[in-house]
Amino acid sequence: SVEAAKILWEREGRPENWSILQVSVLDLDFMNNLPRADVVYAWGSLHHTGDVHTALRNTASLLKPGGLMHVSLYNVEGVSEDDALFWDQRKQEYSELQRETPNQGPLPVNAHVFWQVREQMEESIKIPADILGRSLSHSEEFTAISKSLSTLYSDRFLSRGMESWTDPRQGLGGWPYQRVEAVEVLEFAKKARLDVVLLQAGTITGLTDYKLQRPPAPAAGKYFL
Repeated sequence: SVEAAKILWEREGRPENWSILQVSVLDLDFMNNLPRADVVYAWGSLHHTGDVHTALRNTASLLKPGGLMHVSLYNVEGVSEDDALFWDQRKQEYSELQRETPNQGPLPVNAHVFWQVREQMEESIKIPADILGRSLSHSEEFTAISKSLSTLYSDRFLSRGMESWTDPRQGLGGWPYQRVEAVEVLEFAKKARLDVVLLQAGTITGLTDYKLQRPPAPAAGKYFL
């Protein structure tokens, strides 16, 4: 994310009013020294800190009066227990792979992603196999699944600005992570005195988007003498 931000900064002509920093949202002392903001955006990141509730509180502390906080968090409501367990295992396996082969190129990573999604893409293999009247080779399976993924997710990949293998890699790489019930976020908003502007749950992504707003400061009084 930091490197991507630096690339955007370069593309935009190195604007002087940008600051790109790499710090922990759990570091309250540092957060307290940042200027207050009109907009705070944290899409799919706070649940990977290891302490999502502290991360939420510290993020909200950055808001100016009237400021808007847009966060996206893994939810509990939009995923079954079996699916949650499946992704827990995949993320742990992927993280272990990264620790064991930190200097490897993208090939073993892509292979790992391929074999994980293969279980969920049986139809992509079955249809061409039925047409050919035989089982597919590994390379043919790879091609069939790649075409299917491209068809299913091309719009999503383009909208997220990622190449087709970058998106699943970043998804698998998110370990540790926590899932948060919507009621927990609503209770947090109430205690923090934030208004809930948007709550939109996603069942495909397993994420819920929240827009929380700090009420504007009271208007200055007017006196007529």
